[in-house]
This record gives sequence, C-alpha cells and structure tokens, in this order.
Amino acid sequence: MIYTSYQTATKAAIINVINILPGRPPQVVDEEKMNAFEVGLKTTFFDGMTTLNAAIFHYTIDSPQQQFISFLAGGAVQFENSGEQQQRGFEFDITTPIFPSLVAVSYTHLRAHETS
Repeated sequence: MIYTSYQTATKAAIINVINILPGRPPQVVDEEKMNAFEVGLKTTFFDGMTTLNAAIFHYTIDSPQQQFISFLAGGAVQFENSGEQQQRGFEFDITTPIFPSLVAVSYTHLRAHETS
C-alpha cells in the first residue's frame, strides 16, 4: 500500500501566570500551528512473513511554543513563541522471522531547523 497524508493542527494559546515581580501582568503565548505532509509505503513479502514500512515527511510549524526556565517567575517553566520551524526526514522499519525468533530493524533520520 502506498499512502500520502496531509494534516493541519493547532495548539491552543496559553497564559504564563506565575510572576514574582509585582505589577507584571500574565503573558499570553500565541497559538502554534502546524502543517504536516507524509508519503509512505507499507508492504509484506514472503507470504506475509516479512513487513516493510517506509515514509518521508515534512512538517512546518508556525510560532512554536518553546519552554524555558524563567528566573523572573521564581524558576518556574514558562513558554514563549519562536520563529517558524521546519522538520523533515525519513523512517523505515523491517520485521522478519529469522529461525525461531523475530528480528526487527528500525531507523529514523530527522533534520529540524528554525527558519525565522
């Protein structure tokens, strides 16, 4: 089976509410939006004894929410938005019985970078 998929997702906006400095209002962190595209293959060989799955993918994330430790919030974890990120890569796995045991091999290669 050869397949392709496209998804969109939104991670809701959040509010950083912990502040130790007086008069500092809670900070709103914008929503995160993602577009994902994947093309892949799922197949079997040798009368169903061996399976092979492979896929390539590309993700674009707008305004990703990043975690950091804020000393202004007493060391609590806070969130902030960063620029656009792109992630792309490929993965595969193969499973086959060799003698009485099962052997599985998997590999994923991921390249991620911030574009803005």
